[in-house]
Amino acid sequence: MAKLARINIDKGHAHVVHKDTGKDASVAFLPKLSSLEVKGKTIEEMANECGMDKLYNTLFRLSSLPMHANTFSLNDTDVELAKDALATLPAINALLRAIALIADNFPHRVARPDEIMRALGVNETGRNN
Repeated sequence: MAKLARINIDKGHAHVVHKDTGKDASVAFLPKLSSLEVKGKTIEEMANECGMDKLYNTLFRLSSLPMHANTFSLNDTDVELAKDALATLPAINALLRAIALIADNFPHRVARPDEIMRALGVNETGRNN
């Protein structure tokens, strides 16, 4: 949150206002705000620590291309492309559910393979539920 606030204040999208005076206190507050920033782990780092790097690299990385690589837009003028993009959303949602299951429990509890497969919507035989 601190980083989000700092970036928005830096870009002029947000301001810190002194309660008593009503004056903009953004510049004075930025050093304190920067000191509160905590570098969190990336999804890739968490997947590697949990031993799920293969899942991350083979499924999640590929599925997240539309969001991170700007490969296409959901409101693209090419109607088929937009339909294809929307069709990938359930798979991305399943991957995010599995990653959240793993990350939320780690390191206190390691998610079992059957739990991960259930979160992905895959049954024991490897078929989609």
